[in-house]
Amino acid sequence: MAGATDVDDTVETFVVYDLFRAFWTRVVGLFFREIAERNAHLIPRTGPVMFVVAPHHNQFVDPVILLMHAMRRVYFLTAAASMRRKFIGFYGRCLRGIPVERQQDLARRCSGKIFLEDRFAEPTVISGHDTRFTQEVQVGMKLMLPNSVGQARVEAIESDTRLRISSEMRELAALELLTQAGGTAYKVAPHVNQDDMYRAVYDRLNKGECIGIFPEGGSHDRTEMLPLKAGATIMALGATAANPELGLKIVPTGLNYFHPSKFRSRAVIDFGQPIDVPAELVEKYRQGGDAKRQA
Repeated sequence: MAGATDVDDTVETFVVYDLFRAFWTRVVGLFFREIAERNAHLIPRTGPVMFVVAPHHNQFVDPVILLMHAMRRVYFLTAAASMRRKFIGFYGRCLRGIPVERQQDLARRCSGKIFLEDRFAEPTVISGHDTRFTQEVQVGMKLMLPNSVGQARVEAIESDTRLRISSEMRELAALELLTQAGGTAYKVAPHVNQDDMYRAVYDRLNKGECIGIFPEGGSHDRTEMLPLKAGATIMALGATAANPELGLKIVPTGLNYFHPSKFRSRAVIDFGQPIDVPAELVEKYRQGGDAKRQA
């Protein structure tokens, strides 16, 4: 195989995709008593489309339900860690998935506990107890709290027990962990270069194909949505900036289950009005720097 993100457009790959899709849509269709669909007529029948789907309940079932009702071939961004597993990787390759290396999959636990010594006067200063920041952490790494409640880029390392992050963690759950007695465990993850992944996405969109993305970044069983990642926005702006004639449509898609693990339960998928990528935001993205971040 030439590369993890190379696009293989042979007839054989499309046949495998269609057969695999037919098999799994049949399986999922048997599991659920009813999958209600709303507004599928809004989906463009031609041209590049990005389906942005949430909430993300199940990494196997959610994509299949979208495939059942989109009436087009949709190619999903899939965690590279999953693609390296035997069964899941086979599943992803048959559906021509695009692997994404996620920072959380590369994260490692570090020594000691961290805490905010003064959350009001110095909200970006992280202190440590029995930590070894100078040996285990590097500038540019992502500092991550348990259960994905908070994360921030490491801006500077001042000593083994003191470092600075690029922005304060404002989430209540993160602040509770960082201000509790004894501090909290933490992990760090290296910076991940996603150039190959973005290239693969742009290539598919330039060919008029459809991309499916779950912006929460991972499946979960919570009643509320996880914080949305910026990936879908970057992809839409980047693809349109590179090809102003692209004509990309973004289709917001809601997916909910009544009893997700119960046999013969029900699910609902709801497609929203397709959204154009605003020209003014594309121009800001092209400018780079602060304008790009604002976009």
